[in-house]
This record gives sequence, structure tokens and C-alpha cells, in this order.
Amino acid sequence: MHPFLASIRRTIEKYGLIRPGERILVGVSGGPDSVSLLHGLRQCYGDQSDIRAIHVHHGLRGREADGDEAWVRELCESMGIACVVRRIEPERWAEGTNQSVQMRARQMRYEHFRGAIREHDADRLALGHTADDQAETVLLNLLRGSGRPGLAGIPPCRPAGGATIIRPLIEMTREEVLAFLRDERMAYREDSSNQSDKYLRNRIRRHLLPLLAAYNPGIRDQLIRTAEILRAEEDWMEGETAQALDAVKAESAEGEAGISIPRLLELPLAFRRRVVHRMLRDLSGEEATFEHVESLLSHLVQWSGEKRFTLPGGALAIRERDTLSFLRAEPPATPDAEMKLEVPGSTELAPWGIRLETSVLSKEGCDPLPSSRLEAHLDFDLTGSALWVRSRRPGDRFRPLGLGGTKKIQDFLVDAQVSRRLRERVPLLMTEDGRVAWVVGHRIDDRFKVRPGTKQVLRLRALPP
Repeated sequence: MHPFLASIRRTIEKYGLIRPGERILVGVSGGPDSVSLLHGLRQCYGDQSDIRAIHVHHGLRGREADGDEAWVRELCESMGIACVVRRIEPERWAEGTNQSVQMRARQMRYEHFRGAIREHDADRLALGHTADDQAETVLLNLLRGSGRPGLAGIPPCRPAGGATIIRPLIEMTREEVLAFLRDERMAYREDSSNQSDKYLRNRIRRHLLPLLAAYNPGIRDQLIRTAEILRAEEDWMEGETAQALDAVKAESAEGEAGISIPRLLELPLAFRRRVVHRMLRDLSGEEATFEHVESLLSHLVQWSGEKRFTLPGGALAIRERDTLSFLRAEPPATPDAEMKLEVPGSTELAPWGIRLETSVLSKEGCDPLPSSRLEAHLDFDLTGSALWVRSRRPGDRFRPLGLGGTKKIQDFLVDAQVSRRLRERVPLLMTEDGRVAWVVGHRIDDRFKVRPGTKQVLRLRALPP
């Protein structure tokens, strides 16, 4: 067995990257790394795995990129491997103009990867990152001022889009890759953009690493070792961060996930940073920077009342009393929205981001009929089926169940500690004669409650769309 193939097997077994019977998509650009990876996986695992290739045409290098696509198709056909080709449309490059070309290309490439994973029900996505890529990444992140996660470099595997990204060449050098291709007389394509000093990674590979090697000939191995050490420590820290996050989690009055500010501030600074970063990472499609995290933490000791902080990807951090909530970009207020309700049936209430399911039941055998924040039971003989939903308007009143008398809905929501930003987004269930039957998500009107003499019950459930 060629040493290259033995190395692939050793890395896969070390990290448990492949199991028998799995479907594996292999990212193939046509370059030496991806071509050697495709050949290596086919020779080592082709008899026990369903191996397919995916090629992403970025639409950037004209005829050269067209040639890469045609070449990869021919390669896969000669190997008897199915080939998936995805193209990035030119207009997509107009999006995300504040990103570098390489960063934007990577983002769109991984979007296509995730789509192909779902489409082909793949278990693994294999990519051809090598030990040299690892060293370059660590150095690149160091220059950018990254923390421990960035200096931990490229992981051998990580979850993505319902599958797992694996990197069987991550402990193999570029020299070993080229030696395998040369020994096996395998052709590959050269990407001309890899020789351009326009991109920072290229400058690091072509100029900075050779310069550092004059001071330390083993610089590549040292960077790789540093990444391995920090990756193990980062894995441990992630577990500790998860425990710290569980300890500070809180729930706002509206049931949104958040964290307790007093408990957060009791944590050591390192865990404060990591907890906030974890919340932002899980919420936003864009990575929050150290500056975002530090700025938010510094504001926590200065803020009082209700305050908000804009974060990458349109996310928001909102302080309400002693709770810090992390939200996606808020939907616009809907002061004039109104929609007819399907009774019985299901109605998508897009302005409020919910779906309302209704059913009519016989009162007999339905006891007890508890109502909750997102479920209500009303006397159908009193509400009728001509129901509709609208947003709150100034002066709206209702008779809250259990309180006695009428109350302005505005005052009711204030007393229920519903934050100002959400009061305008509370939908109201209205009867045909214009009375409020349910402040959805909060309280039904006493006039429409189920009574001993009720014959039919209207059941309502507010659900995600």
C-alpha cells in the first residue's frame, strides 16, 4: 500500500471519520489536494461506502473555471463516480460586499455544500485540507488577532448541514500529496489564483512561511502542534462553557431564551466572554468578533432599564431588567394588520410569525380544559365561527379572565411585564361584533370562557409557522 493511502487510513481511524455504508460527498476542485483525496477514498473505502463528488463553479475565472468543471466531470466519469456540479450565479457576488472575495467565495461554497448534503442525503462531506493548510490557517488567524478557537485551526471533523465535514488529509503534507500523484501518474489542475499575491493566504504561503522557516526550519510542524494542543483544550473549554451557559440561562417574560445578568457577571471573565460568544454564534450567521463581545459586556454594567445592542448578522442583544435576551433581527411592527381566521382549520398569521390552529369539540368528555399561554378554550356558541385576528389599537379593552371588570389591553400588558418592543406585536382574537376574545399568548376574555352550560368548545393553539 502506498504511504499516502496508509496515512489516509490512519487519520480516518484516529478520528473515526468514516463508518461502513455511509454516503460520502467529496469536494473536488480539480487541484492536487482534492484529486488525491478522491482517489485515496475510492481506493481505501470505495467497496464499503457510496462515494460521490461535488464541484462548485464560482464563476470567477472565466474559461479556466469552465475548464476545471469539464475536467472534473471527465475525471469522475473515468472513475465511475457520480459528480454533482453547483454554480454560483454572478449576481450573488453583489451580496456581502464588505467581505473579501475569498471569504465570500467560501461562504457561498459552503451554502452549496449544505444544499448538496440535504439533496443527496449524505452522511459525510470530505474536503482536502492538508497539514500545510492547517499551518497557514493558524498563522492567518494569529495575524488577524484570533482567540483560542481560531488558533486551534481546522478541525479534523465538525457537524454541517445534517452531515459531518471530514478532512482525511489534515495530517498530511503537500509534499506527500504531490508525491502520491506523481507516483500514481495522476493528473490535476492548477488554479492560477493560487499564485496571486492579491490574497493574504497566498502571501502567507508564498512569502511569510518561507521567511519564518529561516528562523525556525520546523515552523510548519510547530504551528500544527500548537493547533493540536489548543484544539484539545478548546474541546474541554467548550464543555465547561456549556455548563456555565446552563448555569446563567434565564427566561424573559415572553418565554424567550436569555441569560441572567447578575449570574453572568459572577463568572470569571474568560467564561463571560465565552458564554456571550456562544449565544451570538448560535444566533447569527456571522461570527461575532472579540470587539463585539467586549463592547456588549462593558455596556452591561452601564445600562439600566430596557436597552439594545446591534450585533453581526442583524442579531440583537436586549437588556430587560436583569435578563439579557439574544434575538434575530426583529420583524417590523404590524399596527394595521388583520386577518380572517379559518374555523375549524389552520391559518398562517405571517405578520405575527405564528400559525393558529382551531378545532370545535363537544363539551362532553373534554373536562378539564386548562388554558395556557399558547392554547385557549372558548365557548364556541358565544364566539361563533366568524373570527379574525388583528393587532392592538389604542383604547382596546377586554375583560381579563379572573380579574373582574374591564381593563385596557395596554395596561394589562404593562402589568404582565411585556416589554415595550413586543406590545405592538401581540395579536388579538376578535369576534364578529368586534369584541376581544383572546389576547393571544396571554389571557382569554372572561365573557367567552367555558361554562357548565357550554355545549361546544372552540380550541385554539398558537404554533410556529
